[in-house]
Amino acid sequence: MPFKLQQAIQTLQYGPSVKVAMRFATRWWEAAENQNHKGGGSKTDRPTRMVVYPSYGIGTEASTMLVSYTWTQDAARNAAFVKGSVADEVLRDSILTDLAQMHGLSYEWLLDQYRDHHAWSWDNSEYTAGARCLLILAV
Repeated sequence: MPFKLQQAIQTLQYGPSVKVAMRFATRWWEAAENQNHKGGGSKTDRPTRMVVYPSYGIGTEASTMLVSYTWTQDAARNAAFVKGSVADEVLRDSILTDLAQMHGLSYEWLLDQYRDHHAWSWDNSEYTAGARCLLILAV
């Protein structure tokens, strides 16, 4: 590889990233009072940072959305709760509280709408950190 390309690769820095998707009983972000999110995203200074409203499945029963996308320091904090058991409930409750505040809904109502969620920390993935990443760069 040319020297300048080697330098460019060596200066790249990976930052942590955490994504959380939640499935709800309904597409409340489209139908709830004062809500009309049909795709797009919302940014906030709350711990969830970014919410992405799906543009797919509008008018259907598909009710999963990306409720939190964080990176760098925020992701490092949230990654501590991507474990399961009690930590999983802390993450769920934190995000539901933020969503309720952001959308003018009650926490209790959103908790009733909640079905399940999946959280992913890219720092904890064998495909984005550690030896596998070094192996891929070496090839």
